[in-house]
Amino acid sequence: MTQALAGRSVLVTRPPGQSDVMKRLIEAEGGTALVLPMIETIRTEDWDVLKKRAAQKTWDWVIFTSANAAAYFSELLSEAAITVAKTCRTAAVGQKTAESLRRRGWPDPVLPEVNDGDGLAETLRSQVKPGDTVLFPKSARARSVIVDMLQEAGADVYELPLYTSVPAFKNQDKLVSWVYEGRMDYVTFTSPSAVKAFVHFLRNVPEKDWKQLDTVSIGSITDKEAARQGFVSRRTADPSTVEGVVRTLTVFKRRMT
Repeated sequence: MTQALAGRSVLVTRPPGQSDVMKRLIEAEGGTALVLPMIETIRTEDWDVLKKRAAQKTWDWVIFTSANAAAYFSELLSEAAITVAKTCRTAAVGQKTAESLRRRGWPDPVLPEVNDGDGLAETLRSQVKPGDTVLFPKSARARSVIVDMLQEAGADVYELPLYTSVPAFKNQDKLVSWVYEGRMDYVTFTSPSAVKAFVHFLRNVPEKDWKQLDTVSIGSITDKEAARQGFVSRRTADPSTVEGVVRTLTVFKRRMT
């Protein structure tokens, strides 16, 4: 490692249980990782209905846009004693989601060239056939781009909103304190929901104290939300992975010094 982040503090806003890898990579570059989740993921309330929906067909495809979706879908299958046909194909938004699937015994999924929802939608456009049955375990907050594309292609799409994200209000006071103390040199975001929660928590803090913070977002959709919320010093990770976030931080640091 280059120790490119020596003397710098980086806010890690990932949900509980998902920050370890980023923290380790930041520290390996000499930085201080300040772990403070902005959101928490929780199950939605209508799982009994969703279990019946998942069991009612033989699926040609199951589509995953996050490791959370893979984890919650595995829980649902286990609780409902549902099995998926061996002929079923899978698709994943990126390598981390693919790794989560492989750990759970799923075959290698179709992967897009660009690791976001738009990239996955474009890849599936040439893969999914009219009449294919597609199951889509997802966040209740997920965008409609993939569903819209699949339906346009003639697929029979069934959405499973298994989980959602909520602001981690217990961390609001600490975030406010850290902003006033100037503890953070960089802020990392891995979802639009984290950006929204961060801004909501600081709604009573003068904008000059946080809108100038240097931010790195994991992908273009998250960066668009950061731009919409008024952050002016932004970078987007390349590639769109946790490793890409830290790599982009090191480049950010060199450019700013």
